[in-house]
Order: sequence, then C-alpha cells, then structure tokens
Amino acid sequence: MSKNSNNNLDKFFRSTKSVKPKSPKKKISEVTQVAEKKQNERISFLQNEILRHQDLYYNKEPEISDSEFDLLVNKLHKLAPDSPILKLVGKDSSKMYEKIEHIIPMNSQGKANEVSEFLAWTRKHKYPQYLVQYKLDGISVELQYLNGKLKHGISRGDGIKGDDITQNVLKMNGVPKVLNGNFTGAVRGEIVMYHDIFERKYSDQKNCRNTASGITKRKSGEGCEDLNIIVYNARNISSPFTDELEKIAWMEANGFSVVPQKIMKNADKIIIYRTEIHENLRNSLQYDIDGLVIKGTQIDWEDMKRHHPEKQIALKFPLEEAISILRDVEWSQSGSVFTPIAIIEPVELMGTTVQRASLANPDLIEKLNLMIGSEVIVVKRGEIIPKIMKVVYNSDICEKIKIPEICPACKEKLVNESTRLYCPNVSCSEKDLHRLRKWIKKLEIKNFGEKLLEQLFNEGKIRKIADLYRLKVSDITALERQGIRSAEKALNNLFAVNSISLGKLIGGFDIEGIGETIIDLVADAGFDSLEAIKNASIGDLAKIEGIAEINAQKIIEGIEKLESDMIELLDTNKITIEKKVKGGNFSGKSFCFTGKLTEITRNEAKDLVISLGGQFRSGVTSKLDFLVTNDPGSGSSKNTKARDLGVEIITESEFLEMAHG
Repeated sequence: MSKNSNNNLDKFFRSTKSVKPKSPKKKISEVTQVAEKKQNERISFLQNEILRHQDLYYNKEPEISDSEFDLLVNKLHKLAPDSPILKLVGKDSSKMYEKIEHIIPMNSQGKANEVSEFLAWTRKHKYPQYLVQYKLDGISVELQYLNGKLKHGISRGDGIKGDDITQNVLKMNGVPKVLNGNFTGAVRGEIVMYHDIFERKYSDQKNCRNTASGITKRKSGEGCEDLNIIVYNARNISSPFTDELEKIAWMEANGFSVVPQKIMKNADKIIIYRTEIHENLRNSLQYDIDGLVIKGTQIDWEDMKRHHPEKQIALKFPLEEAISILRDVEWSQSGSVFTPIAIIEPVELMGTTVQRASLANPDLIEKLNLMIGSEVIVVKRGEIIPKIMKVVYNSDICEKIKIPEICPACKEKLVNESTRLYCPNVSCSEKDLHRLRKWIKKLEIKNFGEKLLEQLFNEGKIRKIADLYRLKVSDITALERQGIRSAEKALNNLFAVNSISLGKLIGGFDIEGIGETIIDLVADAGFDSLEAIKNASIGDLAKIEGIAEINAQKIIEGIEKLESDMIELLDTNKITIEKKVKGGNFSGKSFCFTGKLTEITRNEAKDLVISLGGQFRSGVTSKLDFLVTNDPGSGSSKNTKARDLGVEIITESEFLEMAHG
C-alpha cells in the first residue's frame, strides 16, 4: 500500500467538497450525525473498558499495565471530560477483604509528564530545598502499628479505606513486625517484585507490576514471600515528626527498606537528575520506577488530606506509551525479506515525535487484528524503534491491510510464512545487494560503507561477493566523491581479512534462516568443508543436535544454489577457509557469552573459541561447559539458568587466560 493512499477513515474526516449532493445542507447534517454516532460509540467503548479493567485490577488479575490504563482514561477525558466514569477511576471495587480506614490518606498526587508542567509547579511552590525520591511502580500499601507492633497491612482502595491484606503482608520482605519504642501510626510504601525474582519464577507473566498485584490479592497468600515492601512516608500519631528528614531517618533506624532520596536546591538540578536516572540508572535497579516524587522537607498534614495534594508532585519519566491511529503501512525490503512499517498519527514519546513504528511481520498484523484506522498503543521503552503493542479500538470504517504479493525488484511471487514475508528468488537483484551488505558486515570490514557498496552495485562493478575481490582502486575513484585515499583504505581493509571459518563463509552468503552459528554446529559434527556438506543428506545433517530437518533442508538447498558463487570467491585466492585447530586450548569445550565484553568484541571472542578448537553456543543448555560474563553475580536469565544447570560461570579475564594458557 502506498504511503499516500487514502483510507476510509481519512475520507470520513475529509471536506465534503469532493461530494456532489443534491442537498448540501442535508448531506452535511448526515455527516455530522455519523460523526456524533461514532464519537458516542467510542466514548461508550472507553467507558466499558475502563470499568472492566478496574474490576480486573481490584478483584482478579490485571490484563494491562498502569500506563495503558492511564492512556484509556486520558483518551476518555479528551473525548468526554464530564463522563461520570472518570469519577470512579481509582475507586476500590474489591469485595474480597474487610475494609479498614487509612491513617495516612492515599490520595492521588499531581503528575507532570512534561518538564514545562513541573516548572510551572515549582514557580508556585518555591522551597529552600526539595526532597526528591524515586516514584516506585508498585502496589500501594499502608502498614499500621499500635504501640510498636504491626496491626494491619492495608491496600490503597479508594484512598480513604482499603483492603485488610495483613496476612499476605506478613509474608512479604521488608516489614518489621515490632518497632523501636511505642510507635502508633502508619508507614506507607509500595509492594514491588524484584527483577531477578520475576525472571527466575514469573517470566511467563506480563511484568513485575501486574504479577505483584495478582499475588497481593491471593486469599492463600501464595507467592507473597517473593514480594518486597519499600517505604517512603510515615505518620507518628503518638509523637509527630518535625520534618521529612526526621521521618526518613526514623524509618531507616527501624529496619524498613526506604526509597532512595536526594536533597536538591533547585528545579534545574532535579530535571538533570531525572534525565540521569531515566537514561543511565533506571534499567539497572532491582525494581521498577516510573518517575520522581518531589516535595518540600516540611510536613504539611492538611495538604495530605486533600483529594489531590498540591505541595508534592510526581515528575514522570518521558512517556513510553501513547495512543495513536494507524494511517498506513509501508513494506520495507531488506534483501529478500519484507517488513511492515506502521505510519501513525504523530505522538510524543520519550521526548521525540513518533510517526513510524515497527510491526515485525504479517503474523503480528493478524494477531493484533490491526487495520488501517485502528486506534493503537504505541510503545517506546528500551527500543530505538517504537512498536505497536495492541489495538485499542477498531470501528466499522477501518479497512484491511493489504500484504504485498509480488517482489517489486524481480516480479517473483512472494512467500508468506506468517512470521516472514520474503522473495524466494535467489537471483533477485535486491537479494544480491543485501548479500554484499551482509558480507561486509559479517567480516567487520571498516571504511567500506553501504553508500560505497550501492554506488559500485548501481554502476555494475559488483554483483557477487567474488566481484569485491577483483576491485581496483580505479573502480572506486571513478565513482562520485570517492578519492584515492578512501579507495585504498577500503580495499586494504577488505583484503586484510583473508582467512575465515566455514561458518562465517556460508553465514556471509545470507542463506534464508541459516547463520554462522548453525554452520558451526555442522562443522563441529565433522562436516567441515563445502564438499562435505554438499555430499551430506538432509538426514545426515538433521541428526546433528540443534539442526533438525527444516534447517538441514535449508542448508542443503542454499549451498546447492550458491555453491558456484562460493567456489568463485575461493578461486580469487583472496579468501581461504581456516581449518579448525584440533587439540587446541578449547578443544572439546563449549562457550556461551552474555553481557558486555570489555577486552574483545563478541565476534572476536567467537572467532577465538573456534580457532582454538572450541564450540560457540548462543544459549545455555545442560551440555554447555562455560558461560562467560563480566557480571557473574547477575540475576539475568542466562546466569540463573547456568547456575540451575551447574554450568561453570567464568569472567572474561578467566576466559582469556584459558585461551592463552
């Protein structure tokens, strides 16, 4: 579908000038009525969804994140600011537990999504110093104490009363049962699940926040031992605190896990701190946070009683999710593969305007029931490219997305395997160029960029990988804006890599679904030459662990089609296949790498393993010998799995010592 194609939704909102009715006034009236009907349908849909998700949150298991719920509420507020449903948001509808009144009202604090909103707040609230705390993304809880002993653990509820979940709270971590002295009052905090526990035990769930919410509400209390409570506020009825700093010191002295905080002098420093946390520290924390809470150091109890306390504010991190409308779908061709790219109504995400989002493959379009005109949730978190997570709403004027059927480069009929749409023609010109790009990338050739490749390709100087090794400096300098020095540098770097593994050779030829790692497995099994693989049967290769019949067939068929090109490359005598060292330091040993390496690159480590007779593995299995990481104590999935399976975990330094030992 072309970028500029019209869809029904666009037509619906277009001017009626293109229509030639007999009675213009009547036609305009009809259009207005249709628009009002659609608006009402949309409002009704949002109201029902908000009520449904609120019921799931309080009584069952949440289906969506807090931020997704907020998006629905914000959308309804824009369409129908007077909707009575908005007044019910945050009202506890739980029927499972006894209700108990809070000592510290749990009202909704003001929020600032944009820096400008925060600055407007600071102009009204100028404090000598600001207390800045992490805004925890967990489940609110109040711990009530009587004469120093824990009496109740209460959920947020409607802010005035909450559920008595004391039995569950008693099983959670970070809850002192007895305090120093005769404290009577309450401590407020958040129930959170740490990331390492989530990865180890609950990775099949959606996220830490929803998992913690579901566990907190269980009557059985099962799983509550996997939750932690981190606190940030307290009220001492028997002996009131003088200020926020005394309050924090008291919580720490009594053994609570207290949220990190800083004292800052002005708004500029807070904004810089927010950026540092968001960009550098947030992802390394044990738990989720979604912003900062800022307030003065003086306690104002009357303000806390307000429905929306004014003297503190939550400065949220840049928005990671937004609701938009899908306007079109473009299909990006990379080699033989066609990838759908969503064109959406512009939205602000993470401080940038987003108009395009990834759709991955045709299967995702079908699973999401995505259509032109769909209202969608667009997400940009750790990813560079935003992606569409789900469809919020489809109207009856949305239209189906057209999936390409013919390759525009070679006119071959495309193959749609749901998870992949591709051109099967091995001689497709786009495939040829993509193969050249992949070869340069696979061999990590410096100063030989895509622009240079495209110029040489378009001028007919190169079509196959072997053509690269026949190039002369004059072939490059004949191109526009290519000088002698850059030409010499590009060719010197190309020719400097003259010995590669069989896996790198075949992996660089871009056979669909077959990469270097798979060929390494084949070579380790004894099929360590082109001739050996060519003479093998599908059954021979399928017996190799990690290959199976589908991959075996792809290998045989791919080499059959490209063997002549591979031999032509080897005949240039500029590239040779290196023989695997038998009896090397790594002979009979397998290695997997996780996390960032500091001394060598991941590709260099892989080449080192193979050159010393070892085997490189992409995942952790019971047959793996070593997992290499610079963070052995990490709770990452690979580290956890290695520990569970008894796989030896070593550092990068230990790995290099083994290599040179």
